[in-house]
Amino acid sequence: MEWLVRSGHAIACFDNRYKAVESEAKRERRGMWGYDQAIDPRAWRRGKG
Repeated sequence: MEWLVRSGHAIACFDNRYKAVESEAKRERRGMWGYDQAIDPRAWRRGKG
């Protein structure tokens, strides 16, 4: 699981131990965080419901 979050292909929504890894992925603009307009999937889902 950690490598998915670290590479920007998953979010750390269920386990706080991956929050720092997610922040690193965002900072380094990896995976889904690499787009000019990165949208957190959690925010997107809240807007859809």
